[in-house]
Amino acid sequence: MTLRIIGVGWGRTGTLSLKTALEILRFGPCYHMTELLKNPEHVSQWQRALNGDSVDWDSIFKGYESAVDYPTCQYWDLLGRHFKDAKYILTIRDADTWYESVKSTIYSTKPNLLSRLIMMTMLPFSRHKRLLLDVFKYIEKSIWEIDFEGRFEDKKYAIQKFNDHI
Repeated sequence: MTLRIIGVGWGRTGTLSLKTALEILRFGPCYHMTELLKNPEHVSQWQRALNGDSVDWDSIFKGYESAVDYPTCQYWDLLGRHFKDAKYILTIRDADTWYESVKSTIYSTKPNLLSRLIMMTMLPFSRHKRLLLDVFKYIEKSIWEIDFEGRFEDKKYAIQKFNDHI
């Protein structure tokens, strides 16, 4: 099995609905950020991509026919070179409503200090929790620090980055 569809659109542009639609249309299973949270052992490969190192794309996407949302949308060009027959789908939405949606959902649910402390007390006892912490660190670095250069709260800047991606 190989990827046939690569989603280019950023999160909060209908990617979860697209995931559902692709699976109904038999282009699934579809990889989405929710899959990374279910399979945190994938984070080491995504960290390799973030560092510009070689990635075993086939192992990440083993069993998947499509992929949308983060982190896929950050590497759509590399994925397209690897999965040469894949087609692209770009999901978009109004930039202002996109920003407000991101700000009130995925940006506002970043683990706060208390939840990080609670998770850290469980780290010695749970490999899964350690991997999830690595996923949260990856998300923080790849999306908020790199894609938005630590400036997501600057609405005008974040919207410009969104429009540049499109």
